[in-house]
Amino acid sequence: MGVLDAERFQVTGEHLLADPDGKPLPAGTRVVGRGPDLHAIAGENWWRLGLEDLEGAR
Repeated sequence: MGVLDAERFQVTGEHLLADPDGKPLPAGTRVVGRGPDLHAIAGENWWRLGLEDLEGAR
């Protein structure tokens, strides 16, 4: 997470992505950001996380 201003990106927080069971995402998982959502695609699994769902997100 961070803030992008006219000159640079400033990191304001870090988060670890895990599957809904709390396990680490499999190796080779593709993570794509589209607007306010992150999509994680691994094999036949596809997860979506809204950035507003992150605890402490602004």
